[in-house]
Amino acid sequence: MADKADKRLPDESDMLLAKIEELKCQIKKLELEKDILEGTVEILKKDPGVDPKNLTNKEKTDLVDALKNKHPVKELLVCLRLARSGHYRWAGWLSRIEKYGLKQSMSRKACPQDNAACEGFLGHVKIEMFITGHGTE
Repeated sequence: MADKADKRLPDESDMLLAKIEELKCQIKKLELEKDILEGTVEILKKDPGVDPKNLTNKEKTDLVDALKNKHPVKELLVCLRLARSGHYRWAGWLSRIEKYGLKQSMSRKACPQDNAACEGFLGHVKIEMFITGHGTE
């Protein structure tokens, strides 16, 4: 009988470990949502019942900026439903383009591969400038 119990134990422990990891992920997601809700009230001075998904892109960007040291930026963007491409018309981005003498370009309609290499590079530049804070003198 002891042999049967020993054989079941690894299967049950694997199942418990998987459940623990699942619960850790759920806790992490709930902490992110809690921090966003608290940030909406404390940082943006909104009413406690406001839905963060209804915030303006500027307000969402302010939340991402405030919470980027506590949570991964990608998770913040997904949770807030903030498009990573919203920077094209953002005043802060446009002012930096002008400040540094850069030229903004867009690919032709329905042909995004035109600028694929450039977009990849600019994605890294934008992360450095806006998310990590480098280059924002």
